[in-house]
Amino acid sequence: MTDVDTDITVQPEWPRGGAGLQPSPPGVLAADTPGYVDYVDGKGASLGGAAAVPPPGTAYIRRWSVQPLPSSANTLVLQVLVMRAGPRRAADNRIGPGGRPADQAMLVSVKTRKGS
Repeated sequence: MTDVDTDITVQPEWPRGGAGLQPSPPGVLAADTPGYVDYVDGKGASLGGAAAVPPPGTAYIRRWSVQPLPSSANTLVLQVLVMRAGPRRAADNRIGPGGRPADQAMLVSVKTRKGS
């Protein structure tokens, strides 16, 4: 089975009203896209993700992408990008390992669904 409607942009997760594991639209890692972003405070607590603008108290922005692996319809590529919120300064744009700005982290995972 595939989850097509869990909303993980809120805590606790809601069983309805979200995108679940449906393929994400293009560009969700490049911009805050409702359904594929949530905002986190400095202690790691989710502030929700229904808005395209970070709410007050946001320390980090977490964006994610879900895409099927082209060679297998039962395999998903999950990408999560976390970055510091707030105005960016020139020093924030220094490039770290992997060619990404040093204040960002990217996680990539591949998950295959079990056959029924």
